[in-house]
This record gives sequence, C-alpha cells and structure tokens, in this order.
Amino acid sequence: MGSIIPATIILAVVLLIGAHVSSDIVEDKRECQDQLIALAPCLNYVSGDLKTPSPTCCTELRQKYNSTERCLCLLVKDRNDPGLGIKINGTLALTLPYICRAHANISHCPGLLHLAPGSPDAQIFEDFARSLAANSSYADAGSGVEEDPKNTLN
Repeated sequence: MGSIIPATIILAVVLLIGAHVSSDIVEDKRECQDQLIALAPCLNYVSGDLKTPSPTCCTELRQKYNSTERCLCLLVKDRNDPGLGIKINGTLALTLPYICRAHANISHCPGLLHLAPGSPDAQIFEDFARSLAANSSYADAGSGVEEDPKNTLN
C-alpha cells in the first residue's frame, strides 16, 4: 500500500492551501478542506504518480463532484503554489472528472473562482476548454484511460 498517501499528509497538504496571506485564500481553505480530504484517493493520479485514477478515486469524485467542483478548480489554479506542498499536474487534474465520467464543465472554473477572462489564472481553464472542444476523447473517456503525466498545461 505504498502508493496510498496517509490521511495526515493529505490533511497537511490541504492545510497548506491556506498558507497565503490573502483572506480569499484563507476562506477558500476553510470552504475546501473537507471536500479535498474526501478526494484524497485521487492525489496519486493528479500528482502524476499513477497513470490512471483508482476506482475509489472515480467513485468518490462522481459522488462528490457537485460539492467539490469549486475546490477542484481552486486546486488547479493554485497547482504551482509552493505553499501547497504537493505538485499537481494541471492537465491530469482537469481531465480527472472526464476520465471518471463525472458530470463536469471546466469552463465554469473561471466564473466559480471569479477570475477575469484572459487572466493568467484563467488561462489553464480556457486552454483546456479549447483543447477539449477540439478533441472530444476526454468527454468519451472512461476510467482506466491512460494519460501521459508529462503532457501538462502549466
């Protein structure tokens, strides 16, 4: 079970999201802490350690996507923040709902996070939405589809 991240490490990672001075980030941490802990089985995939998300990850994501959508968007937005404590592959995190067949619309992320269109923070979501529109393979993908962790939008 070496690939499972202990719950205490997950909690520490989630708590680090709030290590910023911004009151918005502190509020985001408060709002997202429980939701992101519930999705701990997905961290090995979105960090690039696994080629496919685990069945447990997909089950949790499908059950909780509506309550975690904003938090997943936030995690992708803050993926390069050193205070996060874990490297998140933006492409893998964005494709996760599609691979797990969760009803997702990544184009909602900039609005959910109040990001200005065309801003640097909104760029990953806008680029992914354009890529998704051009290539529908993610929308048709099921659990078990292999992704290349080196193919990232950073």
